[in-house]
Amino acid sequence: MLLTRGKAKLPSVQQARQRKTRLLFENPTEFHRLLRLDFERVAHIADRYGFTPLMRMDVGSDLGWFRYARDFPEFRFYGYTKVYSRFSKPIPSNMHLTYSWNELSVARGVDPGRVFDAGQNIAVVVSTLNKHGTRLAGQLPAIVDLCGYRKRPVDGDAHDWRIPELDGRGRLVALRFKGGAAARQKAIRDGFVLSV
Repeated sequence: MLLTRGKAKLPSVQQARQRKTRLLFENPTEFHRLLRLDFERVAHIADRYGFTPLMRMDVGSDLGWFRYARDFPEFRFYGYTKVYSRFSKPIPSNMHLTYSWNELSVARGVDPGRVFDAGQNIAVVVSTLNKHGTRLAGQLPAIVDLCGYRKRPVDGDAHDWRIPELDGRGRLVALRFKGGAAARQKAIRDGFVLSV
């Protein structure tokens, strides 16, 4: 079973994230030492029980973490990013990135083909409404056109594990708009939402 909800709203989780963020910026050496210890503990447990750890490092940031993917090849890493330049460098084979398309992507010269050719995916919010407050969701279109790249979309609301085994490679991940009709129209005008 795939978990789509976490405990991020709990005060204890928010406080822990704030402490870790302060440590990263106030004492990066200690932050990385502790993070490596955590990785080594997880690696030990994974080796003992025979599983591959799956890590999403940039849940509330966009820092990259490529060095951890290189240093811990037995782990699998995944995440979203808005940093387009990451797709022009070699991405570690145990890392899968999903570019977060937004209203600035076209103006910044983002070429979807570069992302797709790198075997990575693009997530885009589409104008299909998510029926707020229910588990039912609006039907995604059969094909989504993103700057001339016509793709059969992956349902990005089905789960949040953006890994090739579930999504494939070079795919467009469609996320339904979460909000009302008026907010959706504004988001379409602003370019954040792709009208389908």
